[in-house]
Amino acid sequence: MNLAERLRLLRTHFGYSQAALAEKLSVSRMAYTQYESGRREPSLATLIILAETYQISVDFLLGISDLTRLPTLSAQEKILLSQLDRLADERRQQVFHTLKSKLGEQILSDYSGQADGTTTEDLF
Repeated sequence: MNLAERLRLLRTHFGYSQAALAEKLSVSRMAYTQYESGRREPSLATLIILAETYQISVDFLLGISDLTRLPTLSAQEKILLSQLDRLADERRQQVFHTLKSKLGEQILSDYSGQADGTTTEDLF
């Protein structure tokens, strides 16, 4: 689903008219109509207002992600991910292998692949 389609879907889901949303965004109704038709793209500032209005991520609006929001992580999970991110690829692979051997495949059973085509098998 592209930006124009998502804008139309969200607007109708939340019950806004094009005129009301255009006013909220401080753009003309014609400009907003062009966003939904794909003939014009909103500015970054407008995308941010839309994301705040719908309480979703800009990534979702742009079609980069199908997650409307990023998962909320605990402080401990943030530290863990930060440490994992700092590891060299080889060390990161060792961590994944250790997790797999200690906890089994079940920990990644929900991992069905990413947009870049990575699969569970690619991790190990």
